[in-house]
Amino acid sequence: MGVTSRTHLLAQTSIEYPEKIAVIDDVCSLLDDGKWHTIDEMAKEVGLSPISVGFVLSFLRKYEFIEMSMKDEGKVRITKGMPRLKVAMYILKALLEREPMSGSQKPKMEVREEKALGYRLEPSESYIVLSEEPVRAFEMFEENLLNGWQGLCITRQHPKQVRKRYNLEKARLFWLTELEGQNTVNDLAEISLLIEGFVSSPRSGIMLLDGLEYLVSRYGFKAVYHFVQNKRSQTAATESIMVVPMHPKALQEEELALLKRELKPL
Repeated sequence: MGVTSRTHLLAQTSIEYPEKIAVIDDVCSLLDDGKWHTIDEMAKEVGLSPISVGFVLSFLRKYEFIEMSMKDEGKVRITKGMPRLKVAMYILKALLEREPMSGSQKPKMEVREEKALGYRLEPSESYIVLSEEPVRAFEMFEENLLNGWQGLCITRQHPKQVRKRYNLEKARLFWLTELEGQNTVNDLAEISLLIEGFVSSPRSGIMLLDGLEYLVSRYGFKAVYHFVQNKRSQTAATESIMVVPMHPKALQEEELALLKRELKPL
């Protein structure tokens, strides 16, 4: 994936251009000490949302400027043996200068208009939706978006097809694929950073992780199971919701049973 496409992750945030540059400077300065840091810790220091910080970390992780802790998932530090982060900082700043400036007007606050929910999903819960097709899971996700929730969708389906079928204008959408391009993800650690930044936001949010079968085929069940455990814990500690569609015959019986212990079946 080209460096330019990675900057679109940061460009999607609601902060203005000068603040984006400040985020890059502050995050790189914090990591420059070589110690382990969490997204929440850095967000408090920078004074912006964990989502914005998470997008910067996603770029740095993609190009191996930083590494994630194997013991404490969610902690990052500068990769040992790498030069200081000024190189990465200069790359990001130079590419952001090419992004169109959105103007000085701040985004308007959304007014949540509550509507009757067909699917009753509880905050701080993680769900598994067993079906051959993820239609019902997308309907749940769409319904919460229409009721004012912010959304993060990571899907194996092409974004154009998903947006044609569902009203996902208010969601951040990433394509889970090995192909390189804008708003694509493939690395389990990078997905973890995106989700952690999202659930750390003070606003209520719903996540849809469509493609667990794909991740299992690439990383093995054990690694993906540990990943799900960690994301379930992060979701439970917040007011967010996680929805994971899954083909009922994609895993062995004992593996599916383990997932059902972590994720509430719907």
